[in-house]
Amino acid sequence: MFFNISVFLFAIALVLVTIANNDPLSSSFNVFLTFYAALFVTLWSTLTLLFFFIKSRILKELQITSYYPTLRQALFLSIALTILLLLQGLNIFDWWVGVSIIIAFCLLELFFESKSKRK
Repeated sequence: MFFNISVFLFAIALVLVTIANNDPLSSSFNVFLTFYAALFVTLWSTLTLLFFFIKSRILKELQITSYYPTLRQALFLSIALTILLLLQGLNIFDWWVGVSIIIAFCLLELFFESKSKRK
């Protein structure tokens, strides 16, 4: 948990520094790569903390067994959101592309949930 909070603070600082110090109209590819990588890590750590908090309130106890599925679910959702924001930034986002990306990641999560239930 401490590592996740530390990564969150570092990533949010990197996103803010990238936004504050760079002009998006005249920036190089490295700036965009840094921004989207930092945004991905920020989303991943934020969603992990949020999902774990929600699951701990629903289950009424902190269980380490619910932490790893939470990491996976937050990873899939943050990848999907980062892809959608990247497509929107490149002006090639369309609603059917967004829906298909979300459906693909939902099916991927269902696959991993069914694999973990069999064990």
